[in-house]
Amino acid sequence: FAPSIVVVIFSFNESRFFSLPMKGFTTDWYREMMTRQPLFDATRNSFSVAILTVICSTLLGGLAGVILARWRQNSGWRTVATSVIPMPLLLPGLIWGIALLILFSRLDTPLSIVTVLIAHVLLTLPLVVLTVSTRMQTLDPRIEEAAMSLGASAPVANSTYAPTLDCACTNTPITG
Repeated sequence: FAPSIVVVIFSFNESRFFSLPMKGFTTDWYREMMTRQPLFDATRNSFSVAILTVICSTLLGGLAGVILARWRQNSGWRTVATSVIPMPLLLPGLIWGIALLILFSRLDTPLSIVTVLIAHVLLTLPLVVLTVSTRMQTLDPRIEEAAMSLGASAPVANSTYAPTLDCACTNTPITG
């Protein structure tokens, strides 16, 4: 956090450059910043992408995590899925960004907020899937079986897991 603190301190300096001792105290740089419309447009776009990324990743990742945890067959596909899902977490985001930029350009896809959203969802989805599937594996399957034996329909029996999965689904976007 130290570099950010230094930048904030020097932002009140009258000089355009980092210099010690400081030339004087001013808020002119902040006044000038507030007059720039591209800054507000970029901020709005960033918040839009962030909110949509959280929504898409939580919904898709939660669903995929539940499916992965309930996949009872010991087929080769389950092994492939559990091996491939964490891969985006192994490479730095910059490498994925460059790779997706190359992919979008090869597919002649025009770069837009949608492509940025796709990239963000692809990078955050594995974290949600792993969190939810891990949480599902720690739950006792007898709870659902008990609900079913008492006459609950499948959707009602599935809702026995909802309180536990709520924590996994809401904490992942916050920590991710």
